[in-house]
Amino acid sequence: SHLDKRAASTVGMWAWGAASLFALEWAGVAYGTYWLYNWDIMEPLTFLLGFADCVFLYAYYAIVRGEYSQGSFTERVIEKRKNKLYKKHSLDPVLFAELQQRIADLELKIKIEKTMHNLEELH
Repeated sequence: SHLDKRAASTVGMWAWGAASLFALEWAGVAYGTYWLYNWDIMEPLTFLLGFADCVFLYAYYAIVRGEYSQGSFTERVIEKRKNKLYKKHSLDPVLFAELQQRIADLELKIKIEKTMHNLEELH
């Protein structure tokens, strides 16, 4: 679970990086429009920036073969980071998932046994 938490923290870094990139684009357009040049010069640049954003998102779609949404992107980043951390720490993810399932099954059996024991005590 420690590795899973580290993998999930990676998403926050990606989110802040993307927000910073868009803020930098906005600041660059504002600076170019109001202080350095004027809208006649900046209008084609804003078109190209917007077009470049669309091209990058389409490239993401083409590589991943899935839609770009916050949920799918978050899951992809977490899974990729988990696999990297698992490999680094020599943890087999398939075996780990099997063990987690066995633990869940045993916990359910214990809960059922406790319930049955409590019912027997009542009668």
